Amino acid sequence: MRAAFAHLDLGIGGAERLVVNLALGLHLEGHEVHLYTTHHSQGHSFSETKKEGGVLGNVVYTYGDWLPRQILGRFTALCSILRLLYLSLYVITFYWMDHFDVVVLDGVSAPLPLLWIFGVPTLFYCHYPDKLLCTNRTSLVKKLYRFFIDGLEDMSICCAHGVVCNSKFTTSKVEASFPLLSRTHTTQVLYPPVDDIPVEVANTSTYPCYLPQDENEDLNIFFVSLNRFERKKDIELSIRAMEVLRREKETCPVLARVKLVVAGGYDTCVAENVEYKAELEALVRELGLSVGEDIIFRTSVSDAERTSLLVYATALLYTPANEHFGIVPLESMLLGTPVVAVNSGG
Repeated sequence: MRAAFAHLDLGIGGAERLVVNLALGLHLEGHEVHLYTTHHSQGHSFSETKKEGGVLGNVVYTYGDWLPRQILGRFTALCSILRLLYLSLYVITFYWMDHFDVVVLDGVSAPLPLLWIFGVPTLFYCHYPDKLLCTNRTSLVKKLYRFFIDGLEDMSICCAHGVVCNSKFTTSKVEASFPLLSRTHTTQVLYPPVDDIPVEVANTSTYPCYLPQDENEDLNIFFVSLNRFERKKDIELSIRAMEVLRREKETCPVLARVKLVVAGGYDTCVAENVEYKAELEALVRELGLSVGEDIIFRTSVSDAERTSLLVYATALLYTPANEHFGIVPLESMLLGTPVVAVNSGG
C-alpha cells in the first residue's frame, strides 16, 4: 500500500506524534509512506522525521511555509485552512502522478472537498472538533468569523471517505457536533499508537543534569509536566500546586527539595508558545518561586531527555481539562511512572 499523510505543522506534539507513529508503523510493515506538511523544522521535530538519521527523514516534503500563520495576530484558523488548501494542491498533483492508495488528513478538514472533487481517497483523523476548541466568541466579528469557519468544518468533514477518532469520548463529541456526518458516515475509534520504549533504553536513561542530585537519591523529588506551551494545557495549575506544596515545607522539610520540570513543544514561530511561556514565568515569580530553581522550563526536549524525565519523575502532572486524548500519560504509565491528571475528558 502507498499512503500519504498531510499535516499542517510537523512539529512536536500529540497530534504530530500520532501522525509520525502511524507513518512509522506502516513503513515498518513494508508499506510506502510520504508525509506532506506546510512547516517542518529540523530543530523542532521528532527524531524519526529529521533528515539526518531519521527513518522517515527522506519522505517528508514541505510546501507552503511562506504562507502566513496569522494576520495581525489573528485569523489563525483561516490561515491554517489556506495553508492546507495550498498543500493539498501538491498532494493532488502527486496523487495523479504516483497514485496513492489513500491520503490521511488530520486536524483541519477544510481540504477534504477539494480532495474529493479530484477523486483522492481520504481518511480523516479527527482529534477533536475545531468548533469546540474555540470558546471565545464574545465579539460580533468573532461570531461571524466562526460561523463561516464552523460551517466549512460541518460540510467538509462529510467529504472524507472514512472518519476515525482518538477515543469514544471524542466520537461522542463529533457525533453531537456534526449531525450530517452521523447520517452519512459511521465514525470509528482508532486509538493513537504509543511507542514501546525498550527496557534497556529506560534502564540506561541518565538523571537530568540540570537537576541537583543528592547523595541520597531517595530524596531527589521532581514532578514533570509534558505539554505544548499552549494556554488550553493549563500548565499554571501545576505551578500553583507546587506553590501549595512549598507552603507545607516547614511541617514536611522534604518538600523543600521538590522541583517541577515544565517541558514540551515550543516553537518561536508560534506567538502563543512565546507568550504563554512568558506568562508562566511571570506566574512563577508572582507566587514567590524561582525560575530555574523551583520551576525549570525545558523547551522542545529530545526523545532521550523526554524518556529520562519520565523515568526519574516522582509523577507526571497532566493538567489539561477535558483533554480528548493524552498520549503523554500512556507513555508515562508505560515506563512505570504514576500520573496525576485532571479527571475529565477522554
